Amino acid sequence: MLPLDYYSLLDAFKHKGCPICFLLQRDAQRMLDAIFHEHVTEPEMHEIIRKRRGLCNAHGWQLTELRGHTLGMAILFRAAVDEALTISAAALPSTAAATAATSRLGRLLKKPDASAAILAEALAPTGPCPICKGKAKAEHEYQNTVAKFIGDEAFKAGYAASSSLCLPHFRGALSCASDPAATRLLVSMQSQKWQAIKDELSVLIGKYDYRRAQELVGDEGDSHLRAIRDMVGARGVFGE
Repeated sequence: MLPLDYYSLLDAFKHKGCPICFLLQRDAQRMLDAIFHEHVTEPEMHEIIRKRRGLCNAHGWQLTELRGHTLGMAILFRAAVDEALTISAAALPSTAAATAATSRLGRLLKKPDASAAILAEALAPTGPCPICKGKAKAEHEYQNTVAKFIGDEAFKAGYAASSSLCLPHFRGALSCASDPAATRLLVSMQSQKWQAIKDELSVLIGKYDYRRAQELVGDEGDSHLRAIRDMVGARGVFGE
């Protein structure tokens, strides 16, 4: 029996861009929806939000794109703000004592305030973004599915017709590969995609020659944007 990820990737091959990026963006949206519909009042979720001081930058802002969840956002981020206040308040007595004892010497030696550094460290997130954690697990499973089924005829045909993987996810799929024949096939198909985008970039660059100023720009007109997408992945997929 084929895994669900196999069929998810077959469908994702029909969309523009890296199919794994597409699926991870979809999954992140579903996980955010699930937080609001199922977990927004749960103490366990509040503890996660407190430790993380909210969510990572990318998923914190992705929350704002969801409609009808103002109350849920307020509840979750009140917990994050309360945690920051609690940590800061707990540090105030020791901070005051340390400041009284060391501020004059620190000013004379032009050294940074040690108590400030301690508080800054205490305010750092101590847990992973729950959305990033879920995405990391799904990402590995998608990459493993590509490596495992690239030789399957239907899967291979879908991959050949797709925009192919972005470089980060191609590297991830290679790290999951165990069959040398499948690895060669994956590299060969990916290289064809890269050669095609390189050729389009060369055409686009050539049309900036003043001697060809009258030539119209065709499909290669957005090749620079597709090259960025192919090399770094879809916007917002990587990095906290």
